[in-house]
Amino acid sequence: MKHANIRARRLLVALLLIAATTGCTTRSDATDRTVSVRESASLADVISEATSFGGITLAPDDVVLDARTEASLDTRFELAIETDPDGFAALLDHSEFDAPLIAASAPFDEVIAGPDLASSPSVLKAQDRFLNSENERVIRNIVVDERDDQTRYVHIELFTT
Repeated sequence: MKHANIRARRLLVALLLIAATTGCTTRSDATDRTVSVRESASLADVISEATSFGGITLAPDDVVLDARTEASLDTRFELAIETDPDGFAALLDHSEFDAPLIAASAPFDEVIAGPDLASSPSVLKAQDRFLNSENERVIRNIVVDERDDQTRYVHIELFTT
């Protein structure tokens, strides 16, 4: 019940923020093209846009737990993925993410889905930069929760600055 109240409050805050900013935000990129902030998008659309934006390639067995986007002056995506060690290795390889993973320590940022990182026996992180097809430099942060021998919760944040 407590989690339902927290989720309801978060949803209300998110809806109020969306209502306050909908229709008044645009950005102009280097080609002088104006892009309107989308009022709503399906989860599948957000996943597709995020993976294209950040050069992320998901394995067929990966489960996307949640995906979020935010756009104003900068573009930002968050993905939470459940996979296994082979799926995680494939994600890194096929996404050409070659920054070394290092141990992460608390306090951790809040995740959009999956277990709380504070309860994980092992948390690793890495960051790299990616030049996407729109010629934008994208910062890619990856945090992986090595929950057990066969479970990886991968939290990806993609953004421009």
